[in-house]
Amino acid sequence: MALTETDVRGIAEYARIALDTDELAEMTAYLNDAVAMLDPILEYADADVEPTFHPIGDLANVVRADAADAG
Repeated sequence: MALTETDVRGIAEYARIALDTDELAEMTAYLNDAVAMLDPILEYADADVEPTFHPIGDLANVVRADAADAG
């Protein structure tokens, strides 16, 4: 889904960025190019890929218990 100039104008207003007509067209093209770069990643989103794991196995918490110290 491509961003329209109306979409980019709304984003710019929300971010309080003033864009003139030429800048709006340029920013719209730039953002659409940036979103298009994600297409290869999205192709693998539905693939049967094993999830990553922590290399030390089931290590969950390495912080000692919080206890008062007499010293």
